[in-house]
Amino acid sequence: MPKPRKDDLGSAEAAYLRGLQGGPEALFWLRRARRLAPEDPRIELEIAHRQLAAGPEAIREAFATFEALARQYDITPAWIGMAIAAQRLNDAAAAARAVDQLLSRHCLPADPGFPPFVRHVALTAGYGGYQGEAEDGTRQSEGAGRLLGARPDEAALARVEGVAAWEKDGVSGWAVRPASPGRPPRLTLTDAEGRRLAIACGASLPNDETSPFLPRYRFRLSAARLAGLAPPFRIAGADGRDLLGSPLDPRPLAAPPVAAGTRGAPPAALPAP
Repeated sequence: MPKPRKDDLGSAEAAYLRGLQGGPEALFWLRRARRLAPEDPRIELEIAHRQLAAGPEAIREAFATFEALARQYDITPAWIGMAIAAQRLNDAAAAARAVDQLLSRHCLPADPGFPPFVRHVALTAGYGGYQGEAEDGTRQSEGAGRLLGARPDEAALARVEGVAAWEKDGVSGWAVRPASPGRPPRLTLTDAEGRRLAIACGASLPNDETSPFLPRYRFRLSAARLAGLAPPFRIAGADGRDLLGSPLDPRPLAAPPVAAGTRGAPPAALPAP
């Protein structure tokens, strides 16, 4: 959404920012923002969070919103919100299902309040505890017997998404690991002879409509850093999957243009359309 003037409360972004300030009118401003920008899922997520403090009907509405956002975007805040709403509706099984989905495809949140919360969800639903993957890849568990998160989706936990492109002075692009969006992912460039070069991602790009919740971390390799390496270049995440646009081969782009006359005479007659 475009950046509003401070006094422009007729814009969706201004109403959204006003709602984030909290207070008794927070929901009023967030709902106004939703009317002005009904396609923005960030507003829906924030409204659902505010509804958790309201009555049962609002909490049921919040649960449905969290569930829809979790299914579409598969983000940690939506799964946690869904579990909290289910707890407040005294639905221990639904809370456990939401946490199990979270633990199976996302790294354990760094929030110190998460372990006691997920422990309570597990025990209330009859589980012996939980297990999950930390951001460094180690498995952590608490309790014994039947555990939430006991069937991890290894492909989802390791997946890295991103785009790579060749520019006249090197390679650039962005990447994110959806299971751990709070830190830049690890990337590797591999040349045609198997030589490898580690790529460090830097600052994140602003969110846009294609990535409303996940940050996109920039990376760039100058032509000087690629000197001595043989194209084509493969750029992949820790999961081994190439980013969109990889492999990259700058050689066709460096070739001089060929005059059309060298290709022969044009056809005497054009073919029928």
